[in-house]
Amino acid sequence: MSASKVVIVSDYPDLRLSLELLVTEAGLDVATANSQQLWFPAVGSAPACCVVFDVPQGGLRAPDQIARFSVVCASYPVLALAEAGDVSTAVLAIKQGAKDVVQKPINNRLILERIKLISAVWQ
Repeated sequence: MSASKVVIVSDYPDLRLSLELLVTEAGLDVATANSQQLWFPAVGSAPACCVVFDVPQGGLRAPDQIARFSVVCASYPVLALAEAGDVSTAVLAIKQGAKDVVQKPINNRLILERIKLISAVWQ
């Protein structure tokens, strides 16, 4: 795996697959994880240039969720995905270190632009 690996973390299989195909078609390596609690093994031994982190429905509310999210943001550049209109989650994600937040529904062109921008800055 190269340093251009994008890790997609989401509990929703359809969203994971859609983003995986989008990122793969853009020429980037992809790893996926199906749970916010199991994201780390998806990174493997190579660093990720971007972690696309689908915030659980209901946002980052519990202290353990916020703590896990903060650890991810401290280690990798994170693009958080938030539910449409969930401003409090978007603000909290940025405060915890996310590089950017995109609200759902996702616009493929926009999300790919953001992934590439975050990846370019990180490398």
